[in-house]
Amino acid sequence: MNQLLDNFARLSPSNQRLVRELIWKLCQLEQLAIPEDHDARLDYGACLDRWLQYLVKDGFSPNTLAIYSRYVSWLLIDYPHPTKPHIDAYLARMVASGRKPATIGLVTNAVKSFFSFLIDEDIARTNPAAKLHAPHRQLEIRQSPKPEIVQQLLDAEKKPRHQLMLMLMVDCGLRLSEVARARVDLIDLDSHLIIVLGKGKKGKKQRQVPLSEATAQVIKEHLQELKEAGYPGPWLFPGVNPEKPAALRSIDGYMAALCQRLGIQPITPHHLRHYFATQMLSHGANLKATSTILGHASPSTTANVYWHLVDQQEVIDQHSKYSPLQQHMKGITHAETLGE
Repeated sequence: MNQLLDNFARLSPSNQRLVRELIWKLCQLEQLAIPEDHDARLDYGACLDRWLQYLVKDGFSPNTLAIYSRYVSWLLIDYPHPTKPHIDAYLARMVASGRKPATIGLVTNAVKSFFSFLIDEDIARTNPAAKLHAPHRQLEIRQSPKPEIVQQLLDAEKKPRHQLMLMLMVDCGLRLSEVARARVDLIDLDSHLIIVLGKGKKGKKQRQVPLSEATAQVIKEHLQELKEAGYPGPWLFPGVNPEKPAALRSIDGYMAALCQRLGIQPITPHHLRHYFATQMLSHGANLKATSTILGHASPSTTANVYWHLVDQQEVIDQHSKYSPLQQHMKGITHAETLGE
């Protein structure tokens, strides 16, 4: 499937249209056999709510839940007892309708999550999405705010709570969800470290992220405000209901309102995460260290997403210093000098 999608993207618009029409006709004529070991009696539709409740407990955002629910529901409407060929046909129709690879990737992730849940909960015996892989995504050019704009944001905010939200994004590169779920008991001010509850089931993907002295100082001020307010809970940013962390939409809304007040283009939490990554790399930070702080699965993820935004002059300088041919030519010049 990955190779097909990659080849499809290289076709001209007219040829892409012909392929879409062909796929659509094939999907209409499909006669798909059901394997003998398939869970033909399982009511997959009844499992949908249980799966969504599981995702809610796992901390998935409302937007992601809506998207996942929609794509899996559409699959089950077309194929109440989906098999691997059914899922392939469903994805083929998505491609035929002109969906982008990023959308196909979301559909794939949703379907894989649903069937993995059924297996983990011993609801189903087989997983038709076990060998399903998301298509390769084209490199996405991500924009990073200019340093003067970020400085303007930091200077404009005086409340420790909101100032700290911004600083955790700019100083630590935290995701929006990671800022919202930051915990008081996972901060070590003596060592200038914070344990971040990253992506993954039930926050199992934890990592230690360094804090600058400035951020540590604002944390102390914010913790003092929480103490004076009589808040005994674990959340660094308690929500309207103090037993729960701040809602993602409330932080998003705060950022939007701040930008509007300053009269600048909207800057999102993810923009500040981009800013952190590009500034780290462009100032010479180690790729592996940057990847670790960001919580990426591997340095290659960081390189693929951010490396193209690093100062091009730095790339030119590095090539000038370390190109094998440059070293070879320097060696020849040095030998000629000694010969003289």
